[in-house]
Amino acid sequence: SIDMHSALTEIYMDSINEEGGYSNTTLGYTTLNPMGVFSEKIDSLDELADGALVAIPDDVSNGSRALLLLQTAGLIELDESKGLLPTTSDITSNPKNLQFEEMAANQTARALADVDISLINNDMATDAGYVPTQDSIYLEPVAESSKPYYNVIAVQEDQTDNEVYKTILEYYQTDEVAAIIDEMSAGSSIPVWEGAPEPGSAN
Repeated sequence: SIDMHSALTEIYMDSINEEGGYSNTTLGYTTLNPMGVFSEKIDSLDELADGALVAIPDDVSNGSRALLLLQTAGLIELDESKGLLPTTSDITSNPKNLQFEEMAANQTARALADVDISLINNDMATDAGYVPTQDSIYLEPVAESSKPYYNVIAVQEDQTDNEVYKTILEYYQTDEVAAIIDEMSAGSSIPVWEGAPEPGSAN
């Protein structure tokens, strides 16, 4: 019922396409709202002790994202056959014997006092007063591994050559818009389109 949408991650767009029979597709990328690893007890993942308690979201999408982020950080390894939706039972290597406590995503920030590290969604972290790009001890990188979580401007598949939509995308993917994103999100949303300025350099 709308022409363009700019509040979908690519992985979520793909899932609703499959579930609802839609034909949304990516016209262009906008931002990564990165998940971060936060702690009140350590300043670096190098300090993480054996048997450390780790809080992760308990829903499939965010829980899987948290586990994949821990794999990117080199803390665990996951069964590759599970793709983008692994669970804790799919951990194949856990050298530090990390212990996982799964909870609602909106509780992961509140749990910081009770765990060694907590993986917190971007919006939950900002709601709790954190700036993920400054306050996390490890942040989801702008990299191929995070691409499914990039936010996109989506259109219907038969509209990818629409000149009006392409012009809107062109005006969106500018340094001026990147500066606005940086200011409005307090540096917590990272522009990820090709040629976007580096985080913190948009002002």
